[in-house]
Amino acid sequence: MARLAFASTACFAFLASAQGASAQGLSAPLPEWRPSLNGWSTASGEALAPVDGSAVPNSDLTDRISLRVGRLWHTLDASASTGANASWAWPGGIVRPFSSEPSAERFGSNSSLQGVVVGARNWVTVTPEQQVAYTYVTNEAYRFVADGYHQKFTGKPTEISVYGRLEAAQVQRWLPPQVIVDGVPIHPFTDSYGSNPGSPPAGDGAMRFGAVRGVIDPTLRSERMAYTAWRFPIGVDVIQQVHAWGSSPDNDYLLYDVNIVNTGNTDSDPTAERGGSLEDFRYAFAFGVDVNRTGNLFDGGADDIVEFVNPWPGYSVNGVEKVAALMYDGDSRSRFGPDWGAPGGGYLDGVDIPIQPRLHAPAALLVGWLFAEHAPGSGIDDPAQPKTTTWSNEDAYRITSLENDLRDQYQRIFAAKDFDPMFAPSADTVTYRLPVGVTQSDFGVSGRNPSVYQTLAYEDLAHGESVRAILVVAAGGVNDSVSRAIGHAVVTRDADRSVFANDRMTATEIALVRSNRDSAITTAQRAFWNVYGNDPNGGKWTPKPAVQNTTFNVPDPPKPPAAVWITSGNGYIDLAWTTDASTVPDTDLGTYDFAGYRVYRSVGSTTSPRKVIAELPADAAGFRDSTVARDVDYYYAVTTFDDGSANWSEPQVSLESSVYWTWSGWSDGAAARAGGSVLTEAPTVDMVRVVPNPYHIDMTGTRGSIRDEISFVNLPSSATIRVYTAGGEFVHEIVHTSPYPASNATWDLRTVANRRIATGVYVYTVDTGDARKVGKFIVVQ
Repeated sequence: MARLAFASTACFAFLASAQGASAQGLSAPLPEWRPSLNGWSTASGEALAPVDGSAVPNSDLTDRISLRVGRLWHTLDASASTGANASWAWPGGIVRPFSSEPSAERFGSNSSLQGVVVGARNWVTVTPEQQVAYTYVTNEAYRFVADGYHQKFTGKPTEISVYGRLEAAQVQRWLPPQVIVDGVPIHPFTDSYGSNPGSPPAGDGAMRFGAVRGVIDPTLRSERMAYTAWRFPIGVDVIQQVHAWGSSPDNDYLLYDVNIVNTGNTDSDPTAERGGSLEDFRYAFAFGVDVNRTGNLFDGGADDIVEFVNPWPGYSVNGVEKVAALMYDGDSRSRFGPDWGAPGGGYLDGVDIPIQPRLHAPAALLVGWLFAEHAPGSGIDDPAQPKTTTWSNEDAYRITSLENDLRDQYQRIFAAKDFDPMFAPSADTVTYRLPVGVTQSDFGVSGRNPSVYQTLAYEDLAHGESVRAILVVAAGGVNDSVSRAIGHAVVTRDADRSVFANDRMTATEIALVRSNRDSAITTAQRAFWNVYGNDPNGGKWTPKPAVQNTTFNVPDPPKPPAAVWITSGNGYIDLAWTTDASTVPDTDLGTYDFAGYRVYRSVGSTTSPRKVIAELPADAAGFRDSTVARDVDYYYAVTTFDDGSANWSEPQVSLESSVYWTWSGWSDGAAARAGGSVLTEAPTVDMVRVVPNPYHIDMTGTRGSIRDEISFVNLPSSATIRVYTAGGEFVHEIVHTSPYPASNATWDLRTVANRRIATGVYVYTVDTGDARKVGKFIVVQ
């Protein structure tokens, strides 16, 4: 198998830049970024297509590439004609239900739009018949290929198709781990193992991973990378590597390493049709944000905020500072009271699909260019790039199809216009530039699903020349436990009619939600440290040691186990795993710093709180979870951690692998359920139990039809169950009349008035007429 040698593993470090200093070059020559791909192969040995050759048929490429290793999740839809339709989600792993598919749920996203827009002036095409000159050319590919977006040229009545992607691959250091739940493997694109713990791999992982264009590169600096190559009919290829990490503090951002090449190739064959320059060339990264995971279900709508910021004030050249765009949920100032972060819970659009109370817009998302060459091939950053950063409101991707005149389209996307509140009604169709530190809401203008365009501009891109740039997408916000607590508190206040609207959120809660802005900026500063090797603001992170000062290089956690077995037993659930992680040295230092394993568990659903239930030494190979209840869903993950001795950034700070490598919650049917003692005779009232107890409220199950519920088990054939609050208030009654062995009854945690119960201690009674039992159970958030 040929190993993929990415340029990301070569030295690409920048010298530190002081305030007002001259632009700095690279500490080593800019590596060749755009290899021919000759000799590259997928894990199964299938050769990747040369970037400068013919396009790969779409049927041979994977449609979706997912970067779900850290807290910021990213999925690229590589089937789009150009650029990519994509989604970002922070924090990852939260399920978003859809009313159109009530029996299914999907992982929610904070953004569902991404695209690439290129353009040039005075462009001349070459055809067998004649040369045709166009004053302006641009493309309107932004969202889906299915939407029918095509290349348009000024004055040309017909459309010219976009030729789309040339290659797509998903790259990582090792084969994805396999997780086997009760004998069933849940990852189809990696090695298959037998159902018995410790079974050897079948050796088919390379074939399986290669089938989805999977590539194994042990020298990869990030933990996972998405590789895509696209071609635009003006003769430009765009090659992109998106890097992701799974360990804190590098798990909240992604880095896009982008190379833009004037190949002169305007179609899908390997022959270049043009040899000329691209005049006034423009490349815009289009980033559309829906900060609320549920649309606008739990806020007043049109309260999204766009702010232009400088996250790296310590880095400037001749007084020029970089500008990034920051987007987050605001306060709609509705009659219902404050709704920062969109707190709420309930049911989706009148459909019986429950939504867990939490903040549904907890994240602030930041996008900005960290590095962009000031001239093709210079290797020197131009802090004045992007030349323009503009924004527009919902459906902004349609601005590329509003005008038949390509001059207007070109200027609409690539030219900045200072924001004028007098023309705020036009915000849906015009892109605007904002002053740094000022939001559009400061002008009294609402925002709904804003789109941001960040444009790199070059006066001339000659044939064969290329430019390189690195973009960051960073996220920040409160953790999920705080999100749940605020959401539940607001739902409780909403149900209490005596609470005034202005008191819907406390000042402390609002401050916590609004801290997402500063958190995202801090994340972006960490990304700067990754690229440049130093902290732009001087202090939070020490400079990278010279030997480690390569872009995309961060301290590495141990690799996860290659396989994890989860097996349901009678009153317990067993976990076992391979011990290969203990035999692999640290990627950077080559030392053995492996320290042990942690076992995480979620109860009831994949999105219920994930908690550590065991920390085990380095020689452990399994764990028995005996704290389980019968007929309750359990999901697990096994992580690895080190002793911190190889952490060259923060010495002695232990690093841990991502829970998502071995998370059993990837599969809808991957829950483990412990059995119980089989009843050999009809139960008596003394045998009644509540499971699970305590119960963790989570209305978002792994299947849309499942609601929160507890079970009363071992019931006599005829019994009446009554539930009360700890203060004695009646809550609900269940009449059970099923004879043995049908000895269970379930309750959906709703009152007789069909209202969801609050957290707390509850008392239940079970009466058979001849006997009575009194017990307690706890419901916690």
